[in-house]
Amino acid sequence: MKPNTLMLDKAGTISAILLGIVITVLGGWQHLTIMLVFLTLSVIASKIEKQRKESMGVYEGERTWKNVLSNGLVPALVLVITQDVRYFLAAVGAAQADKFGSEIGVLSKKPPIFLLTLKTVKPGTNGAITLFGLFASFIGALSIALVGSMLFSLTVWDVIKVALAGLGGSIIDSIVGVLEERGIGNKEITNVVGIAGGVIVYALLERLWA
Repeated sequence: MKPNTLMLDKAGTISAILLGIVITVLGGWQHLTIMLVFLTLSVIASKIEKQRKESMGVYEGERTWKNVLSNGLVPALVLVITQDVRYFLAAVGAAQADKFGSEIGVLSKKPPIFLLTLKTVKPGTNGAITLFGLFASFIGALSIALVGSMLFSLTVWDVIKVALAGLGGSIIDSIVGVLEERGIGNKEITNVVGIAGGVIVYALLERLWA
């Protein structure tokens, strides 16, 4: 595929290839497949109502190596720490949840609520959420969990926990986004924290829901 087909610039494409190699070596072809599903679904989500997003000023276009690393670093580190694929899926699920929440949730008919003030703000504001966006986030995480269930031996409860962990990670992403909106940190840091948060939420669910 051409780089612009994947919405990655040259550096982003090279980074994605290198990350894919690392993921394959640390995990296997199934783990790489999960990352490719994430990339494909992210592109689809970005393309939904592209013109409307452009008119709203929230369409991002091509992604860079920073986007690639901020979404792929935690999943790779998880594979270094543990071979329990559910934690890997929770990480990727959180990344997918955030992507669906931002790319699809921004199309909500109701204005988002800024978490710090609980007042309505314009679509695309960091640290703001909508019910539609939360639902989109859950669907994003669930999609990764379902694909994971086809590639690995997961129970129904595993799928549910991974989906909930992904949703939790996206909510953490939104909470950290409040700081980003106030000029503290940046989008990449917010992504990393949110994805790591998804892994932590999964670990908590494992302890509470064993």
